[in-house]
Amino acid sequence: LAIAGNHLALRQMEPARAAFQKALDAAKRSGSPYLMAEAQYGLGAVAMFQGDWEPAARLLEEALRLSQQPSFAQGVRRHLGLVYRQVGKLPEAEVLLRQAVAGIEDVRSQLQSEEHREAFVEDKMGAYGNLIGVLFDQRKFAEAFDMSERARARAFLDLLGNRVGLSKGRSAALIAEEKALQERIIQLKAQQELQEDDDEAPQDTPSGGQRALQPELELAREAYSAFLSRVRAQSREQASLMTVEPLSLPEVQK
Repeated sequence: LAIAGNHLALRQMEPARAAFQKALDAAKRSGSPYLMAEAQYGLGAVAMFQGDWEPAARLLEEALRLSQQPSFAQGVRRHLGLVYRQVGKLPEAEVLLRQAVAGIEDVRSQLQSEEHREAFVEDKMGAYGNLIGVLFDQRKFAEAFDMSERARARAFLDLLGNRVGLSKGRSAALIAEEKALQERIIQLKAQQELQEDDDEAPQDTPSGGQRALQPELELAREAYSAFLSRVRAQSREQASLMTVEPLSLPEVQK
């Protein structure tokens, strides 16, 4: 897979295809769904770069069926959304790209430094652009505008980080509380992904490890949402540094 990935990065398509096919054959012999999913993803990416949209769609759909591991599925959805847009499946593309963008923002919000956030999102901005394009293609102009504003606001917030101090003592305590809540979410997501790797079971339904941790993860996310609501009630300025709330199109038009 590493050799195949290097060929793909160098846009050496035929060597990449051959290497991904060998990886797929080996993964089938070993019975590893996740390795099969990675090989299918690679073959789908090769087909996509060559403009073979229908084969690319089938390969990427199979990769997503084999593994729903969050970091893996996020990348597959980004590419499959682009492929669906090319073949005219706009509603399906919108669903996948919204899921991909939500996944990107979820991971990015957990990263602690501006440098890490910028590096993480650098090769993923295409998901935002494609989603905006899909919304525009469907004449959902207000939603396209909102997503464009959200993407810019998110990038601007990443640049600001926590460098702006508001109500010094209170903001320091809020930042510490936010960090603790985010670290809990990161820890649970990491444990969930490790269990998925260990299980290496077909991912049509959640594995036992996923089911055990999912309620805890949902509670942790609810706690973080409640925290943001409390911060918003106490200080909208401080909340503006922690979450994105861009103006909608009707609000701008006013």
